[in-house]
Amino acid sequence: LDCNRVGFSIDTRNEKSLRAIERIGATQEGVLRCDMAMHDGTLRDSAIYSIVKREWPAVQEKIKALQAAYV
Repeated sequence: LDCNRVGFSIDTRNEKSLRAIERIGATQEGVLRCDMAMHDGTLRDSAIYSIVKREWPAVQEKIKALQAAYV
């Protein structure tokens, strides 16, 4: 798609997703505190991650290696 940047917003309590996005090489940019109201009324902190165009080749290789491990 020739994107310059792809961003991810992940609930800081979702440790599995945080580990997964870090494993492929995304960079954490910070945490937005009290970013979203959840259905139950609690406030969510969101960890913000990104992958920029120059990082994509390395990320793509990590994803391919992870996929190969599960085949």
